[in-house]
Amino acid sequence: MPKAGKLRAIDLCCGAGGWACAARGLPIEFIACVDLADDCLETWRTNHRADHPDCQLKRIDLSDPVDSGAFARWAVGQNIDLILGGIPCEQVSIMRQSPLSDESLADWHRLIDHCLMTVQACRAPYWCFEDVIQIDRHLPGPLLYGSEITVRRIDASLYGPQKRIRSFFGAFPPPTPPGDGARRTLRDCLRPGPHLTIAAEETFERLRYPGRAITLLSGDATARVLDLDSPAPTVLAGGPHRGQRQRRNWCVEDDRGRLRVLSLQEFAAIQGFPEDFLFSCGACRAQEMVGRAIPIYVGRAILKAILADHRTREAANAAEGGEA
Repeated sequence: MPKAGKLRAIDLCCGAGGWACAARGLPIEFIACVDLADDCLETWRTNHRADHPDCQLKRIDLSDPVDSGAFARWAVGQNIDLILGGIPCEQVSIMRQSPLSDESLADWHRLIDHCLMTVQACRAPYWCFEDVIQIDRHLPGPLLYGSEITVRRIDASLYGPQKRIRSFFGAFPPPTPPGDGARRTLRDCLRPGPHLTIAAEETFERLRYPGRAITLLSGDATARVLDLDSPAPTVLAGGPHRGQRQRRNWCVEDDRGRLRVLSLQEFAAIQGFPEDFLFSCGACRAQEMVGRAIPIYVGRAILKAILADHRTREAANAAEGGEA
């Protein structure tokens, strides 16, 4: 049974702790968080230890059958109610620049299988993993897993300030978007300066397209000028700069008509990280953590739906017990 009315949760491939951010203030207690990267675990510790003092941070390669099996056996005895995770997506993302080797794909498939093995072993009533939509064709069928896996493609722009469509799969009720009146845009994510600017504006040639503007800089670099009153494009783990010969900066126009580059703090805000969040790493690595995180506002909507369903189940069980 949940301790003190809280759902007991574990987070697989926890990254910087997007799910824990989504759970802030909710009756959810994290029992364990797993990741292979030390700086992710340290970032989780820095930001979430005060809210989850008993959470065990475990550095485990979940693609390894021995380590993942040992963790699954440990988790069975923890009375877990909720399993969360963010499966790494670089292996099959459409942004991938080079083909994935057969060995790397096999490792990734083992990671997925072992996460599902933990779900099966714990028999948790609720679980939810997030990934790019390309993961759908890599999920095992019901005969292999033992039951159907519900997959929901969710557009983050219905919940927050980002155009980001991701697959959320598991056993969880559908979340409810907040409604148009609560929708946010990129303007809501702007933070005070100072900021970085780009080359002198007289070198620009502006080309406007429906719904966006592209600014061509001198040389081989480009800058994308974003609409402040629309959701931002999908935040990437590689950040606003991709490649050496084709650099792309995300820029906005300030109130004096100048172009400046979005900051790390603004990218984090687009993804839903709170303003007091601290990254235990350098700026480039922090940008990777931001891009790999779940859209936190979507995660919070999912967790609220799970908690509402859990309360409904508890009330129904209590009513049956009273009648008996």
